[in-house]
Amino acid sequence: MSIDPVKREKKSLDLLNVIPWNTGAVVVGGYSILGYDVSRYSDELDLVVPRGSSDELLKWFNYNGYLPVKTAVPNPQNYDGNFIRFSKDEVTVDLLIEAVRDRDAQVDIPASWITRSSIKKRIRGFNNSTSIDVPLARPNRSTSRMFLNKIGPHSENRMRDNTGRIL
Repeated sequence: MSIDPVKREKKSLDLLNVIPWNTGAVVVGGYSILGYDVSRYSDELDLVVPRGSSDELLKWFNYNGYLPVKTAVPNPQNYDGNFIRFSKDEVTVDLLIEAVRDRDAQVDIPASWITRSSIKKRIRGFNNSTSIDVPLARPNRSTSRMFLNKIGPHSENRMRDNTGRIL
């Protein structure tokens, strides 16, 4: 049975409207890129959360019917397995605890760095959007490749890092 991508995106964006953002969680990955008006489809929501807030968010997902999914540990995408994958209906959420792995550089980016520099924006998908501003990771060198593939390296809208340098 194939999953309808429009239906999955709507459910994912609806979920972003109700997640308890006071936990310090921040959207990373494909859905964060959508927040910068770059068209992209993603199979799952990726959230990074500081370790001290992870228990509260784990309880919230369990309470709302999101069940943990078994995954390979250690996961080469995310360092030593400090993540939990949840699923409900068509929605999959990867909760990354304390860090995010930059797959190309093979380094862990601490949650404290990502949450400190996050910004709040609405996320617009192909057919739906969030009704609230959600915390998004700012673009960095690891995500800039995805932006440049969409807007082109010579665009007037080139992305800048958090010091203002063009990426």
